[in-house]
Amino acid sequence: MCRVTAYIGPEIRLNKLLSEPDNGLIRQFMPQQHAMLNLAGFGMLAWNDDAETDEPLAYRSTTVPIYDANLDSLSRKVSATTVLAHVRGIPYLPGSGYGPQNLHPFQFAGARLALAHNGDVSDFGKIRVPLLAHIDPRLAAQIRGTTDSEYVYALFLSQLPDWTQDAEAEEIVRALSATLKVLRQVRSEVGAETRSSLNLVICDRDVLVGARLTLDYGVYPLPSDSAEDIYSPYLGLWFTSGHVFECGERGWRMVNGDQEHRAILLSSEPLTRDTTGWVEVPEYSAVIATRSGSRVETTVHEVEF
Repeated sequence: MCRVTAYIGPEIRLNKLLSEPDNGLIRQFMPQQHAMLNLAGFGMLAWNDDAETDEPLAYRSTTVPIYDANLDSLSRKVSATTVLAHVRGIPYLPGSGYGPQNLHPFQFAGARLALAHNGDVSDFGKIRVPLLAHIDPRLAAQIRGTTDSEYVYALFLSQLPDWTQDAEAEEIVRALSATLKVLRQVRSEVGAETRSSLNLVICDRDVLVGARLTLDYGVYPLPSDSAEDIYSPYLGLWFTSGHVFECGERGWRMVNGDQEHRAILLSSEPLTRDTTGWVEVPEYSAVIATRSGSRVETTVHEVEF
């Protein structure tokens, strides 16, 4: 299963998010909360307030991230104020789409928002073509890969008032709700009703939305592909917020104290051995973080669809 980590806050060196914490993202080749190895590559977008351009640093590689010497060197030297990073896991099947064009996060040319996905849309082969009727042709022309995630991203951008401009958090949540409604409609039209996990993380330099969603939860393939299908958990998504994420006497944690919140860290599972301070995003809900100056305001809202 894919894994994702996102961050907005004070400038931080990338390895302090990806590799140094007890359960940092690129150490999750054997994740704590899922059994699948993550062998299909790594992708990252990183913004820095000091940069002269709004375009993020983009890094993608099909190398297993724990063995990626280039990523290790880069992450020890580069700092960022906003990060969206993703490790891709795919089923162990010959037909699984593998290659750089399928690596998250996705950010189309001209788009302000990027997206990473943890989960899968079942029966995607049935809905891929019908979905195109709901996607802006300018966005459909930019789809390069074969993943359900990239189509969901294109569909989401198509629900925004103007995907080439900055979007307020409320606009993002409305577009997310509209995206889910379209997915449900198209899936119903083609008779697709098997559980589809849609943990989506959407961000730009100053806004972060992490949604924990599943369509048709509890409906599994029959006959089951494996005995574990009927016990499959609702995929997790966790966050912690505070003043600064650092390693102290108690190990890695988000430090709060009496100071205003300046940072949020969102991940498929807690990055630290001490999970005190981590909160799981409720099912069918989204955590919304908006940065204004040095302050990050965080709220949690139900996603309607």
